[in-house]
Amino acid sequence: MVLRHLRYFLTVAEEGSIVRGAARLRVAQPALSRQLQALERSVGAPLFERDMRGVRLTPAGVALRDGVSDLFARLEHAIHRTRLANAGLLGNVRLALSRTAMDVRRFSPVVSALTTRYPDIVLTLREVRDGDQARALRDRTVDLAVGLDGDSDGAIAEEFLCEDVLDGAMLPAKHALAEHAELAASQLAGEPYLIPRYTAAYLPELKMLVARHQLSTNDVESYDTAIALVWAGLGWTLTSTTAPLAPAGIAVRRIRDVAVPVVLTLRRRADETSRIVANVTAVVRDVVGHGRTHRPSQALTPRHEGIPAAFELRQLEALLASLQESSLTRAAHRIGLTQAGISGRLRLLEQLLGCRLLERTTHGVVPTDAGRVLAREGGEVRALIERAFTRARRAARGIAGHCMIGCLPLEMTAGMLAEPLRSLARERPEIAVEVVEMLSGAQIRALLDGRIDVAIIGADVEDGDHPALASVLLVDDPIDCVLLASSHPLATKTWLRPQDLARDSFLFLSREIVGGVHDRILEALVAAGIVPVSIARCESPRILIRLVAEALGWTVATRMQRQHAPVDVVAIPLEGFRVPWGIRLAWRRDEAQPVVRHVLEALRTVGDAPVAGTSDR
Repeated sequence: MVLRHLRYFLTVAEEGSIVRGAARLRVAQPALSRQLQALERSVGAPLFERDMRGVRLTPAGVALRDGVSDLFARLEHAIHRTRLANAGLLGNVRLALSRTAMDVRRFSPVVSALTTRYPDIVLTLREVRDGDQARALRDRTVDLAVGLDGDSDGAIAEEFLCEDVLDGAMLPAKHALAEHAELAASQLAGEPYLIPRYTAAYLPELKMLVARHQLSTNDVESYDTAIALVWAGLGWTLTSTTAPLAPAGIAVRRIRDVAVPVVLTLRRRADETSRIVANVTAVVRDVVGHGRTHRPSQALTPRHEGIPAAFELRQLEALLASLQESSLTRAAHRIGLTQAGISGRLRLLEQLLGCRLLERTTHGVVPTDAGRVLAREGGEVRALIERAFTRARRAARGIAGHCMIGCLPLEMTAGMLAEPLRSLARERPEIAVEVVEMLSGAQIRALLDGRIDVAIIGADVEDGDHPALASVLLVDDPIDCVLLASSHPLATKTWLRPQDLARDSFLFLSREIVGGVHDRILEALVAAGIVPVSIARCESPRILIRLVAEALGWTVATRMQRQHAPVDVVAIPLEGFRVPWGIRLAWRRDEAQPVVRHVLEALRTVGDAPVAGTSDR
C-alpha cells in the first residue's frame, strides 16, 4: 500500500464516482481502478460497491474513510513541524543550571524571552551541580549548561556569560547574627566557614579572604552539603545577594567588606550542530550575557509547502526502523531491504524535505532535531493508518465497530468494568471492545493522539482538563486506607493508628508515574503523624501490590480497594489520613463515532454522570 492509494480512495469516496474521481485526480480511469484494487487487496476486503449513480462505500470502506479522513492534514502538519525543527524553530532543549546560576536574577527572563521569540521551542530546566555539568553534556542528558567556570576538555565548548559577586553570608535563620541587616566579616570569625569544592580559579580569592579575616574553615564536598550543614547550625557559607535561593530556616545577610567575583559560563558540546541549541544559546547570551541583539540561526520560518509529490510511506518506514534499531544494517534486515536500499530511501526522504534526519555515530545512527520530530509525529500517522485498516477488516467481518478503552489496572478499579462489559456483550454484540491497562498520564496522551477512544483515569490527573477532552466523575473513592499483607500482625485490626506503622517500610509508585497525587499522599501521611521510610519505588501498581503481599512493606489504598482487596492483602482505614481521589471517565470532546458513544453510555452506568459534550470540572 502506498500513500497515493489512500489519496485516490478518499477522492473517489468523496466524489461517489470513479469517473469523477479520475477527472479530479487527472489520472486515467483504468489506472485509478487498478490503484483502488491494490488498496482493497491490502485491506483484504472490498471498499466500494457499484450502483446506478456510481459507487458507494461498503462497511469496510466507511471504516477506512473515517479512520484516515484527516491523514493528509496530519501528515502535512508533521512535515511542516519537521522543517521548523530543521530551521531551529521547534523542539526541546534541556538546559542545566547550577545553584549558583539560579542565584543570578538575570537568568529568569530567559524563559519568557525564549517563549516570545521561539514559541515552539520547549525549554526543559534541570539542576546540575557545577562539577557534574561537563559529564551531563558528554552523556547527552542535557544540551546546554550554565555554571561556574572551570576546567573543560576538548569535547566541551565554554564561553564567558556573565559575572556575579559572592558578597553574602548564608546562615541559620535563628542565629543571632541573622538579626542584623548587614554584617562585617569579623563578626563571622567565630563560626566555621563551609567552603564547597569550587573550581580551582576561585581558591586563591577564598584563601585570601580566610587569611584576611582570620576565618576558621571546614571544606565540604558540594554546595548542597554546605547548605545542609548551615541549616543544621554547623556553620555558614558564602553566597550572592543578587537573588539568593535560601530555603526556609536559612537567612542571607550582606557582608559589607567581602566581594569575591565569580564568572558564570555557558557550556555546550563542541561538536553540537543543532540549530535549536544554537538559537537557545543566542537567547541566553542576549538575555543573561552581553545584551547583544539576537540573530536566529535561520531567520525565515519555513512555508507550508504541503506533502512532496514523491513522498511515500515506505520512506517513513525506513526512518522509523532505522531509529528503532539504531542501525541501518539491522533496519534493512528488519524491513527486507539491502543496506543500499534503505540508505537510498532515507537519502530521498531527506532530499524531499530539505532536512538532515539522521547522523551517523560510532554506535549507529541517531536522529537530528528534525528526524526526532518526524519520527514521533510520523509514527503517529503510521499508527493511525494501522488502526484504520484494522477497523476496516473488522467491519468486513460484520463487526459494526471497535472501541479501545484505556483503563487503570484492575487492582485500582475493583472490577468496576465488569458490568458495563457484560452489558455491551449482551446488548451490542456487534461492537468489539478492547481494554488496555495504562496509568492516567499515559491514557491522556493516548486519548489525544487517537490510540484509545475512552479513558478511565484517576480524578486527580493534572492534565485531564485539556480543552480537547471532556470528562465526568464516575466514582468518588478517597485514599484513606493502608494496604497490608494478609499475614501481617496488624491485618486483623479494624482500623490503624499512625504509630502502628512506625517500624514498617513504606512502598509506593514513583512520582514520575502518578504525578501530583504522590506529593499529596506523602503530605497527608506526615500530617497524620507518619514519616514514611521507603525501601523502593515502583512503576507498576501490580508489582507494588505483590511486594506488599510478600510483607516487604505497606502502601496506601482507596475505600473501594477496602471492599475489593486483591488476593493476599487487606485494606484497613488509617486514623487521621484522607486524600481526595476518584475515578473519571474521559473522551475526546469532538467524538462523533456512534460506537464510542454507545460504549460511553454503558460506562456511565458505573456512576450517575451523564455523557455530555462538556466536562463537569
